[in-house]
Amino acid sequence: MALATSFSSFSSNKDLLDPMHHMQEETVFCERFDRLSSFHLLFHISCIILLGLQIFLFVGLLVYQPKSPYVAGLLFSCILTLFSYLILLFYYQAKKPQDFHDLRRYFIQACRKEIEEQRPNQEEHLFLAKAAESLTGKLAKNQFYFSKNSSISSFIRLLRFKDVEKMQELLMYAAIQEHIERIKIDPLDAKTHLSLAKSYLAMYRLYQSPLEEPLSRFWIVQRIIQTDKRQKRVDASLLLAMEELKIGLTNKLDDSWALLELANCYEALNQKESELDTLKKLQSIHNLDDTLLLRIGKIYFTLGKIAEGLEIFSTLKNRNVHLSFELIDSYNAYLKKI
Repeated sequence: MALATSFSSFSSNKDLLDPMHHMQEETVFCERFDRLSSFHLLFHISCIILLGLQIFLFVGLLVYQPKSPYVAGLLFSCILTLFSYLILLFYYQAKKPQDFHDLRRYFIQACRKEIEEQRPNQEEHLFLAKAAESLTGKLAKNQFYFSKNSSISSFIRLLRFKDVEKMQELLMYAAIQEHIERIKIDPLDAKTHLSLAKSYLAMYRLYQSPLEEPLSRFWIVQRIIQTDKRQKRVDASLLLAMEELKIGLTNKLDDSWALLELANCYEALNQKESELDTLKKLQSIHNLDDTLLLRIGKIYFTLGKIAEGLEIFSTLKNRNVHLSFELIDSYNAYLKKI
């Protein structure tokens, strides 16, 4: 979801939440999670390498020395290794989700302890939500992407993708739940609704970003990122974010960040009329933003409203010639739809 203007950053809206300072618990959490995820990764790699080596030796002896007494021993060793791997695999698959929940519980408890000892003036639910979001961002460096300069690193990231995303998902759910608990206390607080919208948008981007990776079209990558299930979560988190943005805007009609994000949501759903109406409201607040004018002008041309688009072109031509040429390139956007 591309952000169109210079005032799009959520952090620019300082009324929502005080920025959270770095906590030692974040570092401890990341270290524990890294050890936990690395352990499971090394377990699989070690067992596969060991089993592969045993099979290679067994086949080699079977071909070159079929009467060797070591053939039976290697066959038994392969069966024992495979059986042990499957038993441990089932055990760790059942244990890992609980380990992740325990790790999240540790972080939440550490945050509550910090509130009691060092931040008594902080609102507990919003602080915990902000802490969970902050930690989700720190885990993003282990997220799924491919780099031309480091194929090995990219491969490791792919193998760890599901663990990283699962932990991010648990943290985002915690942040959303803390917001909901706060809303139950004060259901009409626009600040909390907009903060909850930010959490839903973060979850939307969490699910959406792997789908935009260039290698996501390959079957093996699609199997890892679970495209169908992910798309449902993308749609749900986007719709929930829109609802919270609308609620927040009922009391804060001039909130630039909320208006821009709502327009972005309409853009993601290809609802051009609603996107245009929202951007016009935003324009009334920031009527001198050239990039915003460019985006509005492109929508006019896309909708076939040529006259309105040319008015925007005329305005941009006197303000930013480069953007005006970019806008006029979209003149036939409606024609392409016919």
